[in-house]
Amino acid sequence: MPDLGKITGAKFAGGPSRSSAYVYTTESGRQLFVKTALGYCLAAMFQGEAEASKPCTVMKW
Repeated sequence: MPDLGKITGAKFAGGPSRSSAYVYTTESGRQLFVKTALGYCLAAMFQGEAEASKPCTVMKW
């Protein structure tokens, strides 16, 4: 992984109830998208997202 320097800024980018997302800015000017899921293992976090993104059934009236 390249050396991007120290983190110089952080901004909350939102997230559903299971996880949060942040954008970190480094000394080099690069921005990193970081997702956290405190209390959840990664498999559970991504499984929940997969379930939530399944197409919804649309009713036609």
